[in-house]
Amino acid sequence: MASHIQAGRQDGTAFMEAYEAPSVAEIDPSFIHMHPAVMERSDFDALEDYNEPIEPRLIEEFDYERQAQATVKTAEEFISTVSSRLDRLETVYDKIFDVIRSKRFRAGTAKQTRFDENKELFRPVVEQHVADGSPLEIVLPSFPFKHNNPVKVSRKTADMAEVLCLSRLYEICHALRHVHEPGAKVVIVSDGMVYREMFGVTRHEAITYRDRVRRMIAELGFEDAIEVTDMEDLVDSRQEMFDFVAERLRPVFAEWWSTHPDDLRRASLIQASTANVNTSGSVTHDLVQMATKDALVGSEGPGAVSTLETIKSATVDRAEQGAFEFALFLYVLKEIDLVGRCYPRALRGTVHPKPGQWGLHLVNRESRVFPWQGVAYRNEHGKWRIKYEFEAVRRRATPVHVRGDDEMYPFFYEYSDEAAAC
Repeated sequence: MASHIQAGRQDGTAFMEAYEAPSVAEIDPSFIHMHPAVMERSDFDALEDYNEPIEPRLIEEFDYERQAQATVKTAEEFISTVSSRLDRLETVYDKIFDVIRSKRFRAGTAKQTRFDENKELFRPVVEQHVADGSPLEIVLPSFPFKHNNPVKVSRKTADMAEVLCLSRLYEICHALRHVHEPGAKVVIVSDGMVYREMFGVTRHEAITYRDRVRRMIAELGFEDAIEVTDMEDLVDSRQEMFDFVAERLRPVFAEWWSTHPDDLRRASLIQASTANVNTSGSVTHDLVQMATKDALVGSEGPGAVSTLETIKSATVDRAEQGAFEFALFLYVLKEIDLVGRCYPRALRGTVHPKPGQWGLHLVNRESRVFPWQGVAYRNEHGKWRIKYEFEAVRRRATPVHVRGDDEMYPFFYEYSDEAAAC
């Protein structure tokens, strides 16, 4: 990071002298996305699923070496399926872009993300690495923390869902070695430290999660292709510039936010935020208290409705505040091009497919839930999917624990015969 910090001091003054904050009319948050929670069945169907818990299966250890070997094998199999097509391409860059563009790795449709426009956009960066004989660099803001929300996941440390994502990233790097011998390096910019306060996550939880991901990379033997840095360090390297823009942008963005209550982009951020903020504490407690009190002493009638409305209002208020701060933060990052300034020689990966960036399937094409927002589920065909934990429980999936690895929470879930009977 030292070179990034020095570069920040050199280009910060010129940027701040030229910067003009957008007007309220110019504010456009269309590039800001927050992953919503979309349940597979109506939440009301959950009432039928209050059954006895499934007894977990305990395994002595997870075989990281075997997982790494399987990842390499998968990458080799992919290359074998596209090798004839790659052989017909003339330049190394054309081969690299073909791998990048493949549906196996690219999330989002080529049309919606205007992905073919990236061929010329990515060319200068990629061809410089080809000329230098250096690994292609891919920077990916991601891996914040486990979203401590009862709908999504109860565990606070990384689990099999993260292992599967790291495996996919390594698979990409290994596949690229077949067309560019130095391969590729993925830089995960862990953004939990900058988002934690917005979503009710402690500093300890964010650091523990990030460090567990780093240990997983080491246990998998993926250190040659994947590294983790922290978004907080990137912000620190441009702190003066960040504060300068944030101070000028906040009042403008706040005015836009307050004067556009019916804007669909604003509404979608708040709706998604309700399933991302931490509601595992007070809100869950209050709802359980209401349910048990009604069952034991009878409903309070209007009083119970009033309490429910208070809980609802508090949840929405917390979600709206989190959505606002999240959107403002991303707007500032975009205004100063923080990631681009810190990693000028990198392709910009993203978990939210959009024009100008490489949207990635984090685990596979069938998994729409982010690893840090759910759990890994192995279905009856032995295929991995990422599900909200609530969905896995409703499927009567068997929780699988690893001895010595946060044993109170499952490492993953798997299909069970009991699930088939449901």
